[in-house]
Formats: sequence, structure tokens, C-alpha cells
Amino acid sequence: MVTRISSPFSVVPVSPSERVARLEIGDTFVARVARQLGQNTFRLSASGFQLDVESAELLATGSRVQVSVQRGSDGPRYQLQQLPAEEGAAQAAPGQGQATGTALTKTQIAQAAQADFARAAGQQVGLATLFASLSAIQQAGGAGLPANVQSTIAALLGLRLPGHRGLDGEDLKKAAERSGVFARKGSGAPAGLRAGLLLLRDTLSATGLKPRAPDAAIPDLPSVARHPRGQPKAATPYGIFQALNAGDSPGLIALLLGQTDGALSRLRLSSLASLGAMNDAESARGAAPLDVAFELPLAFGAETAILSMQIGRDEAEGETPEDTHPAWRLRFAVDLDDIGAVEAMVGLDHKRLFVTLWVERAYTLQHMRGDVQALREEIARMGLHVEDFRLVHGRPSDPPAPSGQLVDTLS
Repeated sequence: MVTRISSPFSVVPVSPSERVARLEIGDTFVARVARQLGQNTFRLSASGFQLDVESAELLATGSRVQVSVQRGSDGPRYQLQQLPAEEGAAQAAPGQGQATGTALTKTQIAQAAQADFARAAGQQVGLATLFASLSAIQQAGGAGLPANVQSTIAALLGLRLPGHRGLDGEDLKKAAERSGVFARKGSGAPAGLRAGLLLLRDTLSATGLKPRAPDAAIPDLPSVARHPRGQPKAATPYGIFQALNAGDSPGLIALLLGQTDGALSRLRLSSLASLGAMNDAESARGAAPLDVAFELPLAFGAETAILSMQIGRDEAEGETPEDTHPAWRLRFAVDLDDIGAVEAMVGLDHKRLFVTLWVERAYTLQHMRGDVQALREEIARMGLHVEDFRLVHGRPSDPPAPSGQLVDTLS
């Protein structure tokens, strides 16, 4: 029987919110043990959200469980039931019991995750590249594409955050819900990036044309242990430019279909990183990895840059056990024409705030130093106390990538 349950993804790290996922009596869902947290505590992952649970029995990483929400004398109770090896996929060998099946499933899951990772890494396309193509098509009046394709393109472009005005916590919360990482079936959340990309792929595939492999720069892999890197605005890919000039609608559809598949692979990599399936946490050298990685598109007129974000939750100890409370870590990075590359690391412990900013360009650093006092005062008006605020010239260094993570399968 689970004695504690909480969700690290149900709040935005700049405002207080409920700690427990929105689960009701009678809810039942399947989850997977994503990470061991120690002291009979482990993290479950289910359909884009995660739960930290404490149980009398510590389950193996990778094992599948069914979670049932039941009515208890003092509120909801959560019952875990371990499930056999992967349903609908590789099954445990005949005659094996549940315990041995769990160990076998762990190996199978690791192998499947690595294969999934390698496939997605080879197919990925940066979101900035896809959005550059979508913007070029929209500016060309739809380029003669079917009406349903044009409307889907317009909806995807509408998901971008406005880059030229300030963003508040509510803006970021809504954008995170639409990022494709947090979405939950039946949660009532608005249709997001993943749903829009899937719809675009379906409408393009309905033409009967085959995807054409995109020719574009590949961004750094998403990670929960390594520093994020913002994706700068991308120019319109040359193939898209040629197809638009030639009025080649079939060629345009084939290129766009390939880019859409690549963008979906990019989202898949973010999900794998958030599930700890990319093994990059092992290279953190003592620094705790974060919990989730995702990307948000920023609109600058017709152009799009990508904000890379990572969020993590820890349990901060108080003076007494009853004072234990969630503490949050947030890292994000942008790379913009006006300011260059900037990365932030933010820690929030109750009302205490810790901030470190890495700034690549010297003149941007000088400008930010002049704004520090005004920023401190603005944060104080929000009810937070700035314990530490650092500005660092340059970019943070990463630990070395784990050996054997990438394999050249082409040459």
C-alpha cells in the first residue's frame, strides 16, 4: 500500500500549487517505475506525468504497475499491483514467475529504450527548422497546399510564445502544458505541440506522398543532466525555398512530411530524457539530474527560436519532519540574435530564490548587470527573497557524455 504520493509536475516553479496529481476515487492507470529515490521511495511515470511514491516493497526500475485510487478512512488510498512483462510487447518466458519476469522486463525495457533512442536521434529535426518552414509556407499564402494542411500549420504557429514581450508564470504554465511532455489523456488540457504535429503528419500523409529526408543542422540532444542549449532562429531550409519558388506542391509536401517526422522524433527524445532512458544522468558527477526536459517555441515576427527548459523537484528538509516541503530547480536557455546565448539556473526553496545566469556576450552581461537591482525589487514584490544572484560571463561546461551513447550506424 502506498503511504505517500506526490507529483513533481503539477506545479509551476514560480507559484504555489497543489502537490498531488488530480486523481479521483475509482481512477486506475498503468505506470512504470522510472527511478529509484531511496528509502523505499521510487518514481512512477504514466502518460506524461510522474508520481513519487513510498511503499513497503521497493519495485525494480522498469517494472510496470497498476495504480488504483481507493477510498480510505482518512482520504484516498493508492493500491499498487505489479504487472507482468510488457503487455503487447515482449513477454516473459513461459513458466517464469512475476519476480523473475520483473528482472527480465527491466533488461528488455532498457534495450527497447536504447533502440528507440537511437532511432529517434537519427531522425530528429530541430523545432526551429520546422517552424521556419511553416512560417515560409504561411507567408507564401499557403503555397497551394490543401486547406486542412494550411489550417493545421496556422494552429501550430499559434502555439508559439510571443518573444518580444515579457512572459509571466501563467504564460509559461500554458506553454508547458502544450509542449507535448506534460499532456495527459482526458486531462482537459488544450491540444498541444505533439497533437498538432501528429495531425499535420496525418493530413500530409493523406496525399499519398512519401517523406523526404530533411537537410538541416541537428541540435544537441535533450537532457535532464547536461546543461540545456537554446536553438537560435533557423533560416528557411533550402529545399523548402526551392519548392516554394518552383510552385512544387508535391515536393513541398514531401519535405514538410520529413521535417514533421523529425520534429516528432525530437519530442520523443525529450520524453526519453525525462524518463531517464538516455543514461545521461550517470554523467552528472554528483549533481542530481532534473526530472523533465522540454522545449518551447518563441515567435519573433515570422521567425521562431526555441527555449529549452528543464525542471526538477526535490524534498527540502525543515527544522522538523513536518516542515519538509518541495524545492524546485529550473534551468533554461535561449540563443537570440539581440543578446546571444543565455542560460539560467534557478532554485526555489519555499520563498527563497537562488539565480545564476551565464551570458555569452560581454555587452549583454554589462547590460544585465545594470538591471540586477531592478530585477531584485521586482522579485521582492512577488513575495520572494533573493538569497543569491550571480552573473557569469561565458557558458557553463558539461560533464563528458557517457561512453557508447551514440553509435554511427550509417558508415
